[in-house]
Amino acid sequence: AGRLNLTDMSANGTFEPSSVVGALRYMPPEVFYGDPYNLSVDTFSFSVVLWEILSLAKPYGELGLGPAGHQRQVIDGGLRPPLPEYWSEPLREMMRSGWSA
Repeated sequence: AGRLNLTDMSANGTFEPSSVVGALRYMPPEVFYGDPYNLSVDTFSFSVVLWEILSLAKPYGELGLGPAGHQRQVIDGGLRPPLPEYWSEPLREMMRSGWSA
């Protein structure tokens, strides 16, 4: 496996992807499409993992999406896991911010 170093970052603060890797359910759109990205992609993925830990459920699992459906609804459509009202507003706002980073 290759390593990503901060020295690989371009002058404008983005990384140029060499391939698309990772689990689709945690992947932000810019990684999916192979676009240049910055460290905010980790914030997006962390927010999905945090949702999974707190909800004790797989993100998008109840939808039964295959790769094409995931692309259409999540990557292109902006669908994100639901944020229950009983979670604190600061927590929900942090997760929404992570998904929009």
